[in-house]
Amino acid sequence: MFLATILTFYGMKGTLSIILVHMISSDYFYRELFESVTIVVLIHSIFVYGTILWACFTFCPLKERWLLRKM
Repeated sequence: MFLATILTFYGMKGTLSIILVHMISSDYFYRELFESVTIVVLIHSIFVYGTILWACFTFCPLKERWLLRKM
């Protein structure tokens, strides 16, 4: 349940970022740069956060996971 909540939050964050970038007018000079940076950051965060969460839930004992929830 905890992992699904975190992944849902990051999915909404990425979707909102892409929507906001596509709201920039098409004649804006740096629009392509903003799109590229947004997609790179989104993909990077998916893999980094996914790997960290996988490692946390795979290698942390249940007692330490309880401590992580309080943070």
